[in-house]
Amino acid sequence: MKKLSDQYYLEEAPIRKMMMHLSIPMMIGMSVGTIYNVINVYFIGMLHNTQMMSAITLGLPIFTVLMALGNVFGVGGGTFITRLISQNETERAKKIAGYTFYGSLISGILFAILAFFIADPVVSGLGADQMTYLFTKQYVLMLSSAGFMIIVNFALEQLVRALGASKESMYGIFIATGLSLILDPLLILGFGWHVAGAALAMALSNLGSAIYYIYFFGKKGVRRYRVL
Repeated sequence: MKKLSDQYYLEEAPIRKMMMHLSIPMMIGMSVGTIYNVINVYFIGMLHNTQMMSAITLGLPIFTVLMALGNVFGVGGGTFITRLISQNETERAKKIAGYTFYGSLISGILFAILAFFIADPVVSGLGADQMTYLFTKQYVLMLSSAGFMIIVNFALEQLVRALGASKESMYGIFIATGLSLILDPLLILGFGWHVAGAALAMALSNLGSAIYYIYFFGKKGVRRYRVL
């Protein structure tokens, strides 16, 4: 029996089959992602420093903001692309995907620049006290500086899912989680970069996932929707 394409699930599949195809891999990926969210805490905890532990907890809203920025571009662009594909407007879909990619990249760079100017009030607003202020600022600055990797990754994840490639979207989450398991002990414990290493490991693991998504678009994906 011929393998059904991702396009089939978007255009012709019954609703139940389409929902199963799109939702099950996403559920598995999100379940694995919950492990990813506690990896930093685990390896920072091995340093037995409560100030560092507090710092990465206080800095968590920065990651949430970066994730939200990525989803602004990814969800908006992804839903638009899906509608364009259903109307066979593939050239416009490619342009929208390009705008989504470069828009998320530019927003990440602008976020990093802005963070350097407002880091002190942001760290204070996050609730850092005198004991946790330095570690929190290090974490926030490193995460913000490399935040474009996180924004781009979340944007591309949504674009991949918009093409119906739910399994590939899940694979990207697996890659990010696996890289985090490697990079966290290396940067936090091996190099001794503690909270800065935790932030950098998070960003680099997202970069690895983003590279996979770019590879999918360029080589492995549905070639008629090749956009990057």
